[in-house]
Amino acid sequence: MKRRTPAIAAIAALTGLSMLGAGPAHATAYDTTTVGVNIVGGSPATEDYEFMASLQYKDQGDRHSPVRCGASLIDPEWLVTAAHCIAGGDGTPLDPAEYIVSVGSTDHTTSIRMEVEKFIPHPTWGEFGESMGDIGLIKLAQSAPSAVDTTGLMQSPAVGTEVRTLGWGFTEVDDPTSMPVELQQIDTTVLDDKSCVNGDFYDITLNDVCLETEPAVSGPCTGDSGSPALRRFGGVWRVFGVNSRGPGETGCINGNQVFTETWPYNEWIREHVLSDK
Repeated sequence: MKRRTPAIAAIAALTGLSMLGAGPAHATAYDTTTVGVNIVGGSPATEDYEFMASLQYKDQGDRHSPVRCGASLIDPEWLVTAAHCIAGGDGTPLDPAEYIVSVGSTDHTTSIRMEVEKFIPHPTWGEFGESMGDIGLIKLAQSAPSAVDTTGLMQSPAVGTEVRTLGWGFTEVDDPTSMPVELQQIDTTVLDDKSCVNGDFYDITLNDVCLETEPAVSGPCTGDSGSPALRRFGGVWRVFGVNSRGPGETGCINGNQVFTETWPYNEWIREHVLSDK
């Protein structure tokens, strides 16, 4: 029988457990009509990852997939994602009435659909440009079912550590028809910061972490925005980053990927989650 991680455990992970740790945005990453979730060169998920969620358009329109971004359930009513998934470049939140969150299954067509109460981008998003503070919270209109596990946050692991990323985005570069129904995963490695410096707008900044991408072979692509970077600790996957951006104006898997670290934002996250209890 599965046991749901209670809310208090998720909050404890924001404080205690995290101390134990040491879309990628191209031109389209901040386009509020096209952001989604995707991994090129990955493989179908080998675990349930019940905390993994997708932010979806209620009205799919002519899009090939309803999935806009990924997110992680850190409390029965709260998810962490990228700010550019839930707000415009000026920091103004999108209309939550136009979206739903899907949780509880690696198949986004059979998962549980939850109404969204509000989007909360970090206040530095938009204030200092679109490459800083790219983290945000999604508040659900009601609690996720007790059978759906939550996860916790932790500090970014050391350079050289093997980690995992997830997503429902493109599995073929620049092919919107390739967005999968089944969640994809890929294992990668934490790199030093200079490995995500390319001399452009999308360079790594304060409170980011750099993950390796194998050029033209594998890595996050259009649609992976907001999805988690994970490290297994004590047999449990914990989130240490959210997918923010890659280098350059166009394309994907053409350089290493920048994830926003969750650790520096723990207090901000806790304030919102606990104030709503």
